[in-house]
Amino acid sequence: MASGEDGSCSQLSSDIQPGDRGSFRCLLCGINVPNRPSLSDHLCGRRHTRMCEEREKRQQQQERSVFVSGFPKGTTEEQLKDVFQPISSIRNIVMDKDRGLYAIVEFESSDGVNAALEVQDIKLEGQRLRVKPREKKEFKKKRTGSRNLQPPDPEALSKELMHCKDVEEQMKSVVTLCSPSHHESHLRELLLSLLRESFTEFFPGCQLHPFGSSVNGFEISGCDLDLYLELSESEELKLESVKDVSLKEDIDDMQNEDVKGEKLLCLEMKEVQKDDMDTEENNSDDDENIVPGLSLKGLSNEEILNLVERVLRQCVPGVHGVQTVPSARRPVIRFQHKVSGLRGDITLNNRLALRNSLFLRFCSDLDPRVSQLVYTVRYWARVNELAGNPLGGGPLLNNYALTLLIIFFLQSRSPLIIPSLRQLKEMAGEEATLVIDGWDCTFPSDPTQIQPSKNEKSLGCLLSEFFTFYSTMDLHSSIFCLRDGGIITLPFTSPPPSWAEGFRLSPFNVQDPFELGHNVCSNVSTKTARRFISQCIIAARTCCSPVYRLRSLSRPWGIIPLLLPNTSEGSKKEGIEISIPLTGTSLEVLILAVKRVLIEVLLCSCVEEGSENTEGGIGKIERSGDEGEQAMSHMEALNIGDDKPELKAEELNEIEVKSIKESCGRKRESVEENQNENKRRKIEDTNDNAIVIKEMTIPEQNVPKKGQKAKKIKQLAKENTTLMRINVWHQVWEGRRRQRRSKFGEITKKIELETAVSHALSSETVDSKPCKPLMQITVKTELTKEGNAQLHLTPEVDDYHCSTNFLHFLKVFLPQMVHEILNSHS
Repeated sequence: MASGEDGSCSQLSSDIQPGDRGSFRCLLCGINVPNRPSLSDHLCGRRHTRMCEEREKRQQQQERSVFVSGFPKGTTEEQLKDVFQPISSIRNIVMDKDRGLYAIVEFESSDGVNAALEVQDIKLEGQRLRVKPREKKEFKKKRTGSRNLQPPDPEALSKELMHCKDVEEQMKSVVTLCSPSHHESHLRELLLSLLRESFTEFFPGCQLHPFGSSVNGFEISGCDLDLYLELSESEELKLESVKDVSLKEDIDDMQNEDVKGEKLLCLEMKEVQKDDMDTEENNSDDDENIVPGLSLKGLSNEEILNLVERVLRQCVPGVHGVQTVPSARRPVIRFQHKVSGLRGDITLNNRLALRNSLFLRFCSDLDPRVSQLVYTVRYWARVNELAGNPLGGGPLLNNYALTLLIIFFLQSRSPLIIPSLRQLKEMAGEEATLVIDGWDCTFPSDPTQIQPSKNEKSLGCLLSEFFTFYSTMDLHSSIFCLRDGGIITLPFTSPPPSWAEGFRLSPFNVQDPFELGHNVCSNVSTKTARRFISQCIIAARTCCSPVYRLRSLSRPWGIIPLLLPNTSEGSKKEGIEISIPLTGTSLEVLILAVKRVLIEVLLCSCVEEGSENTEGGIGKIERSGDEGEQAMSHMEALNIGDDKPELKAEELNEIEVKSIKESCGRKRESVEENQNENKRRKIEDTNDNAIVIKEMTIPEQNVPKKGQKAKKIKQLAKENTTLMRINVWHQVWEGRRRQRRSKFGEITKKIELETAVSHALSSETVDSKPCKPLMQITVKTELTKEGNAQLHLTPEVDDYHCSTNFLHFLKVFLPQMVHEILNSHS
């Protein structure tokens, strides 16, 4: 390599990272090169030069910009410009369009930044603005891969919904959190504009209409862009080669300094296509130029579909993964936009789908509760694997079918919330009659002409009624008909309706509102139909429980349990193992310390299972005399349960769990009359030096049947193994650091401090009487050969999906607290 080239490498050493076997990686461009000659070519190439220029440009922009916040909501760029223009000349202003909380003001020179920072009091409409230098960020290569456009996952959504004030606010929040962001909506508009421009060049006069979620008012982040391409038979292809169109640059946009970020993204996408021209997709054998002068006259539907596919694949910049599915009920062309990650479908001759989308939009505008119910039920169906066929086909429900089910439910209310299509047709009048492909598609165009519903039930009540309504349905023998707002019972009466011959019956039957011969659930399998009913039953039961009605800050409540995946049908979650050295004490004493941490510090309830249950509730674990005496002395010192509050558990699946109090180290007073159903659990020094343990009350479903586990428990006792089940009632593992800081200096002993922190966290719960535990965990303790206590913690019930975080917390917290207890009494 020449000295000049060596010098170039030396000057750009911060951007170049040496690799294995003489290779290099350019950190600025994010690419690998195999050797020095290739590195030299890359450094002199267009891509690296462009990235260096872009980095220099960004750094200059940061030097010329200030960060502005504190202005009134709804402030425009022009208003900010009027404020800062007298200070120094303005080059550009970028607003935070999503929330309107801040803005970046760029001056013509860095002198403007100094001038703005020197002004002590900058006001807008009497409100003082906060002005500070723009943060200097490291320049990074623009992301050219697929963007993660998806609604929030169940755990993230749950955290957002925890702080809502009621179920209605939760459902409204689901709409906000699952809807596309402002940026994503602009990306969709840009992609649609790009596709229209490309198709118009080849099919003059064509129309590209969006339908589906993009139109019907139920759009979620990451949903496909469904498009209907309307062609004219007289259209001819434009006389221009594919290569010239695919490499065409939008010079005007590049020269315009006010181009928005989405336009720059489009230009970058075109550059990406140039760099990838040598890929397999762009070098395929069928990527030849379209023959000039080709007319659509005389072409079959399949030939037209293939022609549209070629135009989409060869002529639209940044589009890849183009695939034609001619076997679908409506032949479709699928594609993906490389830069944004958006996926799309293009169909031909699909005016009915467009009309369906407008009808759903009409229903959404008719009553605001419609969209909130749709978003919530769709999310529920997705997490419970009832809907969401990833490739379009499959045995699950699709979003269109789910939306029709919700509209049909609203048509069945008394008073009704959505009128039937037959009633809407009468309201529209004869002048608004519209027939598409022989089907009557008439309904009013203006939803404000319809009288508002007199049904004023809350969203929470309607959601509960939705699940109850469908949980009692016989799906196999019913057809849900939105045109009449009623149910058609199978088999058909004689004579059958005219549309019945083409109607494909299945385990789930929902009639399309316009194309009456189409069953929108014809793909749904028997298994999915059965699971839909069973999940509706579970959801209806949840909606009738206190969990749904009582707000809480420490446990999932309201609609949150509905939107978390149901683990009762899946495999049990894996547990963890925690090893704690005995450090000179016995296994019994260490177990008592573990129980003290769980009960007193973390406010759990604990059930001993390591003893043989008898009718009187007394069990024994045999120990040697010296060991028993040592355990008794330590237990008296630990004072487990003496000063702790009584822990209560309310109704668990309609089984009352009555309050109990653990006692260790001394005889307790007899329980009160209203607690006479509880079993006793004592620890006393008996004549045979045994430890007698009094059982604690547990829910019925957790009590081993008489004699069912006798052999197993006896064997575990012989092997120095103890079993217990803990019920976790409060979410005290989150926010401990904050609470601990607030109590710093008030409490000196660690065990007392951690107990106070747990009580403070549990007191934040709005519902003081939880209806069921967050989770149930089995703890198996055994003595290893190395002399350590090995704890195996396994989640048994985890309806709220908290066990993973709780066990992760215990892995560090439990050994520390056990050592604290043992050391304080050693």
